[in-house]
Amino acid sequence: MKALISKTIQPDRFPDWLIAASVKDFLATAPSALTVEAVVIHDTEEDAPEAIAALKDPRLQDAQLVYINDEPDTALAMAITGLNGTIYADSYLLESPDILEGILTSGTDLMLADDVSGDKNILRAFHESVSEGKNLPSATLKIVAKSSSNVVAAYERSEEERREQAEVSVGILSDMNNSLADLKTYAHNSKAALAAAQAQLQSAHAGGNAGLRIMNFPPVNYQGNKPIYRVKDLGHMKYLTSFMLGLRDYLQDRLNMRPRLIFIESPSEVTRTHYREFTWVDDSMSDGDPALHAPVVFTSKPTAALLLDKLIKDNRYNAVVCVDRTVHSHSHMLIGNASRTVYAANGLSSVAGYVNFPLERLITSHTRYSGTLTYVPMFTQYPDNSNRRVSAYAQLTSQYEALMEGFGSAATRS
Repeated sequence: MKALISKTIQPDRFPDWLIAASVKDFLATAPSALTVEAVVIHDTEEDAPEAIAALKDPRLQDAQLVYINDEPDTALAMAITGLNGTIYADSYLLESPDILEGILTSGTDLMLADDVSGDKNILRAFHESVSEGKNLPSATLKIVAKSSSNVVAAYERSEEERREQAEVSVGILSDMNNSLADLKTYAHNSKAALAAAQAQLQSAHAGGNAGLRIMNFPPVNYQGNKPIYRVKDLGHMKYLTSFMLGLRDYLQDRLNMRPRLIFIESPSEVTRTHYREFTWVDDSMSDGDPALHAPVVFTSKPTAALLLDKLIKDNRYNAVVCVDRTVHSHSHMLIGNASRTVYAANGLSSVAGYVNFPLERLITSHTRYSGTLTYVPMFTQYPDNSNRRVSAYAQLTSQYEALMEGFGSAATRS
């Protein structure tokens, strides 16, 4: 039996394979008496730790493991490498059953071809005969030449295999380093936020009437299943508020969702005054406060207690759009189980200072730049009435469709 783990590939494309959405589902479906020849993982709906645990099932001990994904998960790739599996960062290998079978066969042939112990014995005997001054017939010399060629070819294949595995390992280590760098940044921000809070508390205690004012909040890690669509503003993008309000209407009216829209702002009296007509919330509010259930909310105190326990958990809504306009970090405050981050800026100059910036996930104001995701067009006559503005932006169907593609996998969750 051969299994293909994928939540996107249709079963009729691989009729001879057992298709499952996760390794765990495959193990639950497969009869225990059948031998598992190969498990090919494309994408799985289970988290990496769950997939890794399932791959250690005794029934898969002798199975050939292959991981094929354009962007392999770091932890899963490391585990498969440790289980003597193979990793290919090219989903084209899943275009047809023949290509995939070729990958499995080439891997098996490579292992069989590398067993050249018999050829090595022939070469040792030849060396001993030459040392003793024996004359060998031409037929024997042909056998020696063939064995020599086999050994050289095996070494070349071994070197190529090591080179490919080294490239994969370097990629995995690079991802690990990036993850560690992100964690270091989060730890630094958290430490800074804690130090600021302690300083403000001491100041308040000493002064008697000073208020607590934290400017930088640490990231909030969401591990639930509700679709979270993340937007990070990197340059005070014009009309982003109206465009996001239009997105909420698009999700509600076109995709039949119950979306909530959250704006995270840096603490500022100017910002609070500018958006005074909207509902502002913080974690000091009681759960029964109607403001915590508003479809559109603003906050300048994005604590985990507020975002996770009060806003995202609210069962009145089955999807959340979270717009991060804080300025202390270029990363989105909400991490964990969420969409890819879509970035917003007025133009390319706002992101010129970033290295390897993902332009394919950038939305801009007024002008569509080559390689970017989409843009927010400028209306000839900008509606004065706020409701008319939202209605006007909600008609930008093609822009919102592109935006959903930019969000990626979370856009397809139920």
